[in-house]
Amino acid sequence: KTVHETVGMAYEFSSFPLSTFDDFHEQMIHASSRRTEIVHFSGHGGDKGGLRFVSDAADTSKEESVHTIADVFQFESKREGGSVECVVLNACDTEQLGRAIVERGVPYVLCWHGKVPDPAATKFATWFYKTLMSQAGKEGSKMNAYEVAYKQALIQVDRWRSEMGMSTSRGRTAVEPNSKPAHLDWDLVFIQASDAESRDTGRGLES
Repeated sequence: KTVHETVGMAYEFSSFPLSTFDDFHEQMIHASSRRTEIVHFSGHGGDKGGLRFVSDAADTSKEESVHTIADVFQFESKREGGSVECVVLNACDTEQLGRAIVERGVPYVLCWHGKVPDPAATKFATWFYKTLMSQAGKEGSKMNAYEVAYKQALIQVDRWRSEMGMSTSRGRTAVEPNSKPAHLDWDLVFIQASDAESRDTGRGLES
């Protein structure tokens, strides 16, 4: 199944392919009114740590800066009274942006350190959402649902690494955004705000 098919089994979701930055910004200012909890970006990271969006000119793209993108999330984040509690940056070189988004008030971010191969990124997204669906409604877990989904998806990413003859990793979980990069060309990173465990999302947060 595609990621869209997997997510669609349990979540109401909207997809915006080939978006410009203005398209993204317009959707984000309505995020809380639509009770958006997860924002997923699938595309290309930029050379300076930002994300590439479709340009107004045909067949071209433009990188938007880390600070510009992170600032958009601030006003819809859980900390600021919004609904966005998790951002998935399924694109290369997005760790810097992920940390900036957590600093702006989003409790959980999943992102990539380095240049992630497309098959690994697809494996991650598919199994992350499969697991997240399985966690819906569970209570009393020692880990929140997002971290459980991250760890389960990482199993599949490492399995793909092994099949390709690459060194495996166990990913990196940063309770506070200050851990050092892994000694790998690319790695999956889960960033959690230090006060995230106090925010009840109804998805089995740790007690």
